[in-house]
Amino acid sequence: MSAELNPATDAVAIHRRIAEIASSVAEGADWEKVHIFFWEAGRTSSARLEVFEQGAWRHQKVRSSMLMDAFHDLRAAMAEPDVGAWLSFDWEIDRSGRLQGKANWDIRPWSNPGRPFEEPVGSNAAPSDEMWAEDLRQYPRSAEYMPAWLRRIAERFAGE
Repeated sequence: MSAELNPATDAVAIHRRIAEIASSVAEGADWEKVHIFFWEAGRTSSARLEVFEQGAWRHQKVRSSMLMDAFHDLRAAMAEPDVGAWLSFDWEIDRSGRLQGKANWDIRPWSNPGRPFEEPVGSNAAPSDEMWAEDLRQYPRSAEYMPAWLRRIAERFAGE
């Protein structure tokens, strides 16, 4: 993680760093696009990387700590006082180098491959409420920027 981030300039540099890493993952393949879905809650994060080649999406395991670190840095660079940090990020690059990205600031993401905004069945659903409470301590939000689901967690873990 970068020691001091300047959101105005560093976010662009971090996007470039992510593009280089994503392109190297797809290198050697006849790829058209690379799509990454990343979430982070407290000290826990996850990324799902898919490569579009020959007319189909192929899931690729994320083995790069550099990629995870880059998204962590991007989140820190984009965080704002009282607004907090985004919860997940949908990111894509095509072969020509065109980048598209969308930060999710309000909808609870889950570690649910292919359906990240649907709560998975089972008791080991991640990220847990505890992870989101930790995230709020790291990136506090004022009430006006806190969706109802996150407000319930904040109230439940208040004072911890």
